[in-house]
Amino acid sequence: MLKRINKKLIVATSTVLLSTMILTGCGASADTVAKVNGKTISLVEFDKTYKAEKKRYEAQYGSDVLSQSSSDGKTMGEAFKEYIMDALVTEEVIMQEAEKEKINITEDEVNKQVDSFKQLTGGEEGFKKFLEANGMTEDYFKDRTKKQLTFEKYREKYLKDLKISDKDVKDYFDKNKDKYTTIEASHILVEKEEEAKEIIKQLKEGADFGELAKKSIEPGAAERKGSLGYFGKGQMIPEFEKAAFALKVGEISEPVKTEHGYHVIKVTDKKDKLDQVKDQVKADLENNKFDEKIKSLKEESKIKLYMENTKNVEKDSKDEKDKAKETKDTEKSKESKDTEKSKETKDNTTDNTKDTKEKTKEENK
Repeated sequence: MLKRINKKLIVATSTVLLSTMILTGCGASADTVAKVNGKTISLVEFDKTYKAEKKRYEAQYGSDVLSQSSSDGKTMGEAFKEYIMDALVTEEVIMQEAEKEKINITEDEVNKQVDSFKQLTGGEEGFKKFLEANGMTEDYFKDRTKKQLTFEKYREKYLKDLKISDKDVKDYFDKNKDKYTTIEASHILVEKEEEAKEIIKQLKEGADFGELAKKSIEPGAAERKGSLGYFGKGQMIPEFEKAAFALKVGEISEPVKTEHGYHVIKVTDKKDKLDQVKDQVKADLENNKFDEKIKSLKEESKIKLYMENTKNVEKDSKDEKDKAKETKDTEKSKESKDTEKSKETKDNTTDNTKDTKEKTKEENK
């Protein structure tokens, strides 16, 4: 359930967290970070999850990302803690609901999933390296796997019982038509407008678009014959998108100026009919319905947060890094001293051997 996250998601989640849950500053022991319908989420669980997710997040965005400021004035580190808290609370709400629905995951199911993952990481050694890199133990990984499987079974059961009609799909499609309109296009990028006009002239005279794409200054354009594949709105820079979506299938644009140069665009296909994207529309509608269900469950739950009990989590994490660095420096210093001592012993041995040889030589004389 704990997926990779981005900066915008962290800030958005922390805002929702503060506005929808009951916050309290007292009434819980220091090793409790939250209570969901009376069930405790421990500081130990928060700490493990925080550290594992932090490693992945820093690997993706840089080691200093959590020290940066977010848009609401907090540090990204503070917002990140609130994201972790929200994820654990949401998870606990779903686990409790799954228990009511009598959804159980067996040990065999967990082991099978873990074994499959081990194969993906290259066996036992690769798995151990993965755990170490992400700050996890095998028991913790198994626990997370069990919860993930529980979540998937709960979601599967909910969607199975969910009745979505063709009318529901059509209504949702009609309200969000722009989201589902995609085009397939190719382009040729050049530096000067005159070059773009010359290419358009050649295309109108019957030249092959793929061949002319070899003149494109965009890396890799020649190999792709200028193809950009399918894309929707919001994926390209504004000037390019506006021109591309205004074209009919088979039509070629006039030169389109952007910060990269001048583009010649050709649209080769357009998907804007319900029957072309019906499965995707239904999947999105199911996701929305499921999200609404989880939101409703959280609103009905008695949730108390104790964020003040997480204040030392980042400090402890930093202390561990400093301690590890100190240990490494100490070991390095010890190795250096041992090397010097070894060299000194070797030098003394050499000198003694030399003295013995000279003494023996004198005696023989």
